[in-house]
Amino acid sequence: MQYYTDILEVIGNTPLVKISNGCREGGPLLLAKLEFTNPGGSVKDRMASFILRKAMDEGRLKKGDTVIDNTSGNTGVAVAMTAAVLGLKSILTVPDKTSKEKIDLIRSFGAEVIVTPADADHDDPRGCYMMAINLAKEHGYFHMNQYHNQDNVQAHYLTTGPEIWNATDGRITHFVAGIGTGGTFCGRAKFLKEKNKGIRA
Repeated sequence: MQYYTDILEVIGNTPLVKISNGCREGGPLLLAKLEFTNPGGSVKDRMASFILRKAMDEGRLKKGDTVIDNTSGNTGVAVAMTAAVLGLKSILTVPDKTSKEKIDLIRSFGAEVIVTPADADHDDPRGCYMMAINLAKEHGYFHMNQYHNQDNVQAHYLTTGPEIWNATDGRITHFVAGIGTGGTFCGRAKFLKEKNKGIRA
């Protein structure tokens, strides 16, 4: 029998698909990497699983510990899912503009969700960013700190970048990605430009 031992093993190795409507005859080949095929539904699965498993491997985190971070949705799903598989507890602080469906999905993995005012300033303790920081300090939780954790970048440097390079046989010339925390863009771009500094990112 062939099967995976847990859902985290199927994160990554997402397919590249031709964007047919965007490719004119004789023009460049445009490909999309379908990160929504990760088990949690987004690219954030890579970052969450990489950071938490690395922390456990290094002894900074152990089963039963609590992980906390702020999120507007996709990271929350990824953290909650990963934590559930690894035997960790998770708390996610979210702005009140987060959809009910996203919050329900996060909670379905056993996570605690704290809803905060979306209009709170970045340094306001009532907001999701500072609340996660303060709760981590107060209770000794493991703060994932996705915005400032270099393992966020490393996750994509070690996985997504090589996947793109290998799948295109090194023929990629341009790379485009949206930026949230910057981890996805920076990690992939760093790897690809080390392979070929002529690649435009």
